[in-house]
Amino acid sequence: MQQNETELEGAQTRGLSVKQEKAIDALLSGETMTQGSEFVAVDRSTVHRWLSNPTFAASLNSRRLEMRASCEARIERLQDLAIA
Repeated sequence: MQQNETELEGAQTRGLSVKQEKAIDALLSGETMTQGSEFVAVDRSTVHRWLSNPTFAASLNSRRLEMRASCEARIERLQDLAIA
């Protein structure tokens, strides 16, 4: 129960619903728009509408950039190991 409360507080802080946060998680994990909408039990058109919401889009883009930076840093570390 505590995890759900923490998720709710985090989502509200960013101005997103828990379903919106979970949809972002699903999209970032490689799910399609349809799969992501099914995961959070909303219609696919709802997720498309959320994409036009500046707060949702900014959060999705920000998290994509974080993931990319993390992957790039890991690749650089592994590259250094491979060269050494």
